[in-house]
Amino acid sequence: MISLLSFIFAIGIAVLIHEFGHFIFAKRAGVYVQEFAIGMGPKIFSTKKGETTYSIRLLPIGGFVSMAGEGIEFDVEVPRERFIQEASWINKFLIFFMGAGFNFLLAITLVFGINLSQGVPSNEPIIGELVIDGAAMDAGLKEGDILLEIDGTKISKWEDIAATIDDQILVKIDRDGTILEIDVTPIYSEEGERYYLGINSSTEINIVKSFTNAIMSTFDSIRQMFVIIGGLISGDIDSKHLAGPAGIYQMAGRAASAGIISLLSFTAFLSINLGFVNLLPIPALDGGRILILLFEGITRKRINEKLELRLQVIGFSLMIMLLIYATYNDILRFFQ
Repeated sequence: MISLLSFIFAIGIAVLIHEFGHFIFAKRAGVYVQEFAIGMGPKIFSTKKGETTYSIRLLPIGGFVSMAGEGIEFDVEVPRERFIQEASWINKFLIFFMGAGFNFLLAITLVFGINLSQGVPSNEPIIGELVIDGAAMDAGLKEGDILLEIDGTKISKWEDIAATIDDQILVKIDRDGTILEIDVTPIYSEEGERYYLGINSSTEINIVKSFTNAIMSTFDSIRQMFVIIGGLISGDIDSKHLAGPAGIYQMAGRAASAGIISLLSFTAFLSINLGFVNLLPIPALDGGRILILLFEGITRKRINEKLELRLQVIGFSLMIMLLIYATYNDILRFFQ
C-alpha cells in the first residue's frame, strides 16, 4: 500500500505540474481548453468550472490538456480564433514548452526545500556524517574532524580528498585543536572502481547556497539525461535498463521506505525525467510539436493540420510500443 500511495503521489505531482504548465499558458493565450485531466482512462471524478472540465481519471500514468485544434470533438461550437493554431508563435512555443518548464521548476523547488531542511554540503574539509562500518569509522575518525593532510598532501577543500585516496593512507586531522595522524585503509568498490573513506561532508543551512545547489543539481540531472540518451543511441547503455510504470512503482516504494526526504528527492528526479522526455523531438510529445513550430518559424509556412495530426498518431504509437517494451523490462527484472 505504501508503494502504491508513493507512486501515485510522485507521478501525480509531476504530471499535475506538467499539465498545469500547458494549461496556464493556453488560458493566457486565449486558447479554448475543454478538459484538464490527471490520469488516463475512464473518469472517476470531474467538475466543470467555466468552460473547462477538471477531471481525475483511473490510471495514474499521465494526463492531458485538450485544446481546440487538436483533432478532438468538442461539446460546444468553438470560434476558430480560439484554436491553438491561431495563437501567436511565441504563445504556442510557451504552451508546448512550459509543461517541461514547470517540471524543472518543481524539481528546483523540491531540492531547494530539502536543502533548507537538511543543509547543503560544505566544501570545507570537515568530516560530517560517517558511513557505518566504513573505513573512516573503523580507523577512529570522528564527525567534526578537520582534514589537514592525506599522505603529506595538504587538503584545503572537500574536492581535494578524492584525488588523494589510495589503498593505504595516513590522515592528519585537527580534532578540537589537537593534531592527530591516523592510518586508514580505504574500502575498494568494484562498482565505483575507486577507494572510499566512508565519510560525508559537513552541511550548512544557507538560503543562497540552497537555491544555487538546487539549480545546479537540476541542470546536472538534465545533463545526465543527455548522456543516457546518447548512450542508448550509441549502444553503450543497454535498452533493457529502461523502466516503465512498474519500475517507477518499485522505485517510489523504495524511496518512501527511506523517509519523506527520500520520497521528495525521488519526486524531483521523476519530474526532471518527465520534463526531459517530453522535450524529445518525437511527434506527439511536446518536443515534436516544438520542432514543427521551429520549422514553421524558419520557413514561414504553416504545416498542414492533417499531416501534423498523422505525425502525432505515429509518434503516439511509437511511445505506446516503447512503454510496452519498458514494462516488459520491468517484468523481467521483477522475476530476476
